Amino acid sequence: MWKLVAALLGLAVADLAVYAQDAVDAQANVIMPDGRRNLVVSNHSTKTVTAWAIRYRYRVAQFPEEEGEAFLDSVLILMQKPIAPGAQTASPVGPIAIGQRVAVWGVELRAAVFDDGSAFGDPVWVSRIRDRRVIALEELDAQVSILNGAATKAAAGTITRDSLVEQLRTQLADRRDRETGQERKQVIEWMHLTVMSNLGNNVGRPLGEAIDRTKRALLVGIRPRIARAAGLNPNAH
Repeated sequence: MWKLVAALLGLAVADLAVYAQDAVDAQANVIMPDGRRNLVVSNHSTKTVTAWAIRYRYRVAQFPEEEGEAFLDSVLILMQKPIAPGAQTASPVGPIAIGQRVAVWGVELRAAVFDDGSAFGDPVWVSRIRDRRVIALEELDAQVSILNGAATKAAAGTITRDSLVEQLRTQLADRRDRETGQERKQVIEWMHLTVMSNLGNNVGRPLGEAIDRTKRALLVGIRPRIARAAGLNPNAH
């Protein structure tokens, strides 16, 4: 079912893609002290940009050059703020290599998605942004399922906080090992961190209450936001 939904979403996004070349642009002319580039993304449209994707080339020390890519999505990453109309945002591009020189070049903005669901750029990359949101929902629902089971055990006093954390970590390892695509692995890991962070925010509370508050944060705050951005019913899970 999810695969069918994702496929349909890919078609919808391609139909919505905007090709006006001045809607969003990116400049990476400034080289940072560690060799990475400072990327400035500017929104020249009348809509808010919620996510964007870039591709670049890089080399660490004397090693061969490689291709890198980055997806910055304010829907999935709360620390990443959306770009309002007429505004811009800056972020470093390239890997962090402590003690080694990094060189980054050929930075390209491949796609951006707006808050109304329309998009700018390469339809393939637009679809990748949207697909990541669907993957995030799948992973969030899988982890909430574990929390549901843990809530029952917490009420009966048959589970500890440490065993719940271990269960979540085991699930992460299992799901990550089953995936062959690096993109899905990245999203799965990020959603795991989101769940663990919310659980950690309630570390001083009884386990049952901590689980309930974590579920509420996920199901009332985070999940509906991702679902709406992915074009899905926020209440269907």
